Amino acid sequence: MKKAGQEWYSNKPQIRGEYKHAMDYEMKNWKFDDGKKTGTGSIHLDNKQQVVDNYVHAYNDDQENNAEFRESIVKYRSQVKEAKADLKNDVDMEWRHDAEEVRESYRKTIQDISSPPSQGAHALVASPAEQAKKAQVKADLK
Repeated sequence: MKKAGQEWYSNKPQIRGEYKHAMDYEMKNWKFDDGKKTGTGSIHLDNKQQVVDNYVHAYNDDQENNAEFRESIVKYRSQVKEAKADLKNDVDMEWRHDAEEVRESYRKTIQDISSPPSQGAHALVASPAEQAKKAQVKADLK
């Protein structure tokens, strides 16, 4: 794709040159009569067919260059379509599963934090009276 883009871009100066040549040729072939001799002015274009042919040649080259680039874009898109589908399948199958596991663990942690402690949890914490009794036993053992 990159090569096709570079080729398309590198052809542009030549094509612009063809358009410039067509315009220059046209301007050289315009004849202006101010009407001093005849009393009426006129504008005349010599070599009309060659003027038209120059523009047509530039236009056709431009269209051909653009068509080649469009074809390479279509080809590139068809080539990466399969790779995109494979990536989507990987994301859907693997990453989504992993994300669901993480999300579920977050849900559980938040639920544990926000839920009031159970009776069993209170039993693990010593009351102030029990703490004083333990401190007395330790002091007596010394």
